[in-house]
Amino acid sequence: MSTLKFEVKSVTGQILYVYDDKIELAGSATEAFSKKLGGRKTWYYSDITSVQFKNCGWTAGFMEFTFGGGIDAKRGGPISGMGNDNRFTFGAPTIGLAKKKAAEMEKVNDYIQERIAAAKRPTAAAVAPLSGADEIMKYKQLLEAGIISQEEFEAKKKQLLGL
Repeated sequence: MSTLKFEVKSVTGQILYVYDDKIELAGSATEAFSKKLGGRKTWYYSDITSVQFKNCGWTAGFMEFTFGGGIDAKRGGPISGMGNDNRFTFGAPTIGLAKKKAAEMEKVNDYIQERIAAAKRPTAAAVAPLSGADEIMKYKQLLEAGIISQEEFEAKKKQLLGL
């Protein structure tokens, strides 16, 4: 079960939901997408390849998510990405409120970056347990190398075979 960490509303009507395992985007930029599929656009941290972050101030800020196989909107100026379904645009009507929103979005961006990094870290592969036959072969090699005696090998072999 996902745990909601942040819910950020944009002046454009978008809502960014940041969970511990995924991000969801709903609202005006994804309205057509949402109507077709009946839901929000969802990205799991392991699928996100990059996040472009520009904080707000005198102008609006944005977070734009990139993932393998995605088609990004063409670049070419501050408003060229507005139609990109992978962009969350945010800001505030006054500079005082924009500073508050900027501080909030710094925390959101830091959290998202940490979750993406954690999702990309390699996990330790589980080591398969050795079968009885594998164990016997291991002790046979120790016997042949002179590390254990014949008696020790026989005792371990009986133990492994349950005799």
